[in-house]
Amino acid sequence: MGQAIATIVTKEQINIPESIIHFNEKDLTVIILDLYPNDVSWFVKLASTFVTFPDFVNDLKQKDFMFDFEDEQYRDNELEALIDLIESLEMKSWAIEWYSEWADLIEENHFMAVINNLIIQESCIHRDNDEDYVPINKYKWKMALNTNYHTNRSRYLSYDIAKQEYNQR
Repeated sequence: MGQAIATIVTKEQINIPESIIHFNEKDLTVIILDLYPNDVSWFVKLASTFVTFPDFVNDLKQKDFMFDFEDEQYRDNELEALIDLIESLEMKSWAIEWYSEWADLIEENHFMAVINNLIIQESCIHRDNDEDYVPINKYKWKMALNTNYHTNRSRYLSYDIAKQEYNQR
């Protein structure tokens, strides 16, 4: 069975409402996101053009989360909800990741590290530059997120499975 899951991972001690699906893995907090790979890739690609996460957020809010697509404007509600979640948790150092694999081979891996509210440009892996996953492991190690929490854990196969296990605890 393959994996396909979006997460935010942090070592910070944060208060998470019970309504948000999350697990503690050793000294990590793993927040499960109901997002598709395109959502995470788009988020990382947009954020990678900013130096700080607050600057990125301010820019999105000034635009009211509106984007042009094929000569039409649309509001990105998933992006807004993700920003609201991150801001509500008041994290300063965290990583967002979309991870999918099949038969132990990575299919897609999108990633971004934020350290002390600085977006680490080198860590930003999205659809337009995903030929090199080396920065992902480098920044997981640098942030002490090097525990492969999603490896061989059935709860991290998908959002739905994580939600089911979370609700059974």
